[in-house]
Amino acid sequence: MFNLFINFKPDNNQPYGGGNITTYYIQKYFQNKYNNFKITYEIGNSINLYLIIDPFKDNIFKKYSLEEVINHRNTHNKHGKIIVRVNDCDITRPNLPPSRSREKAIIKNSSEINYYIFNSQFIKNHYKKFINVKNSEVVYNGCDIAIYYPQPYIKPQKFRIVTHHWSDNMNKGYQMYYDLWSYLKRTNNYEFVFIGKNVPEMFK
Repeated sequence: MFNLFINFKPDNNQPYGGGNITTYYIQKYFQNKYNNFKITYEIGNSINLYLIIDPFKDNIFKKYSLEEVINHRNTHNKHGKIIVRVNDCDITRPNLPPSRSREKAIIKNSSEINYYIFNSQFIKNHYKKFINVKNSEVVYNGCDIAIYYPQPYIKPQKFRIVTHHWSDNMNKGYQMYYDLWSYLKRTNNYEFVFIGKNVPEMFK
C-alpha cells in the first residue's frame, strides 16, 4: 500500500481557492487511476510521499506546516519524499513580514524538499534565483473538463470576456482588468465583466 499525505484537506463545497481545488482533483485523479494507495491528511509512521500545498497551517484546511512535516519525515519516515506545490512569491508583497512569507519558508527549507511543482514558468524562474529547481515541473492551473469543454466555434455577434477574483488586493491584476474594461468600452465587438468580492472603488 502506497501512503500519500497531503497537508490540505479539500472541501469541494467551500470557495477556498486554488489550493482547495488542486487538492480535490489530485485526490480524484488518484482514486480513478490507482487502487493500491491511500490518501491521508494525518501524519503517520508509514507515509511514502508528502505533498505540501501550503507551507503554513491554519488548523481548518491545513493541519500541519511544512516544518512539522519535515520534522516528522526525518524522525519517522527517512525514505519518504516531500513535494511542494509553489504558487506564489513575495514580488507583489514586499512589506510582508518574514513570518508570513511562503517564499521564505520554502527557501529556508529547500534542502529538505525533494521535488517542486510550480504553477507557472514565471514562478519557477523567480525561485531559480534562490534554490535549485532541477527536480521540478510546471503544472498550470486548469479547469474540470466535465464542466468546461471545447465546442464547435461559432463567431458570436459580440465576444464576452468574464473574469473574477475574491480578493481585494490591488496587486491581483486589478489595474490590468480596469485598463481592459476602459479600452473595450470603445468598441461594440467586446464586452468585459468583472465579478468580485469587496470590489475596489475603481470597479464600482
